[in-house]
Amino acid sequence: MKRLWVLLLLAAVVWVAEPVEAQGLKAEGFYIGGSVGAGLTKLEFDQINLLDDSALVWKVGAGYRWRFFAIEFDYRQLSQLNAILPGSEITADSKGFTGSLLLILPAGPIDLYARGGGHRATTKVGLGDDITETEEWALMYGGGIAFRIGSFSLRAEYERPQLDAISDLHQVTAGFTVAF
Repeated sequence: MKRLWVLLLLAAVVWVAEPVEAQGLKAEGFYIGGSVGAGLTKLEFDQINLLDDSALVWKVGAGYRWRFFAIEFDYRQLSQLNAILPGSEITADSKGFTGSLLLILPAGPIDLYARGGGHRATTKVGLGDDITETEEWALMYGGGIAFRIGSFSLRAEYERPQLDAISDLHQVTAGFTVAF
């Protein structure tokens, strides 16, 4: 019975996606884009929870899309967090490259997608003058929604990199892509 529901759902997706291609809204091929938003973080230093805060996050990237899949690479940066404690200052920032595979569900001019991939990050966390820099590979996952107008697309995304140095990092961004 579950297989029947999966087949019906897949048939509905294909049925909705076909008229989109006929209208010239086909969004396959190479694209570039950028996003800006907030990184909601919990800052830890030497296994001690010091701060819950948010900071600016931005990214620029490029990708290639097929009908239901896309591969995407981007550079992203979490701007510096600052908090002042009596006698010292806490700082943190992170930057790096991400490679992701997107699973896309087209529904007319709206795309729903899930993302999974890896993030190569350089993270600096400091308490006063004691700054620790780490480089790590982290799992990245998330999802989003895109509204397409021809080759232009507006996006809203949620992403979750699994960094060791900055725990519980949640990124919420809004941006655009342009297909060529």
